Amino acid sequence: MKDIMAIPVRSGHEDFVAWHYDAKGVLSVKSAYHVLDDKKEFSTVRQRGESSGSREVTSGQFKWKKIWKLPIQPKVRQFIWRLVHNSLPVKKNIQGRLGLIDTLCPVCKRFDEDGGHCFLKCKHMRRCWLELGLSYLREELIELRLSHEVVIKILSLKEETCIMVLNLLWKWSARNAVNAGEKLLANSEIIYTVRQLTEEWKQKNEPSSVTQGDTAGHRHHKIS
Repeated sequence: MKDIMAIPVRSGHEDFVAWHYDAKGVLSVKSAYHVLDDKKEFSTVRQRGESSGSREVTSGQFKWKKIWKLPIQPKVRQFIWRLVHNSLPVKKNIQGRLGLIDTLCPVCKRFDEDGGHCFLKCKHMRRCWLELGLSYLREELIELRLSHEVVIKILSLKEETCIMVLNLLWKWSARNAVNAGEKLLANSEIIYTVRQLTEEWKQKNEPSSVTQGDTAGHRHHKIS
């Protein structure tokens, strides 16, 4: 009751019926369909999760050295550490610490923002997975219940795919700045950055073959 009474209201404005899952409060067939679709997916994942025992991540079972050795930026490694420990500033985590009332995703404004929704279920993030050709992987990760299981799965991928996914999750986490009132990053900007970072990694790690010749006393180097 105290939380309800603490909700700020604007004087001089009449109450009106609003659709909770739309930014403008307008009910439409499209938004209703998406709500039902997301709830169905969430229910399926939760049932699978409840059938398996919950486990806490420990230093013994997690290969931290593999993370620290990854050829990625230090801030991405730090992000992964926080992801594994479920300590990212998503609204459900903030609610548990500060008693936040509004826990709706600041991007789609349809469901509560936890790690699973933020990185795998939000309709805007789904488009990023799709554009990068990784929708199949997103569906596999949704099957997992705990954050460290998700990271373990990602680390088991082919290195190029692993680097791309980790950069995608890190770059998408930057959209949490919306919670602080900053401008939302466009999907195109996120995808461009992820592809650029992955391409930079490929160039640094691409094996080169050198062919030498002594024709006319000159050396010819072929790099492929």
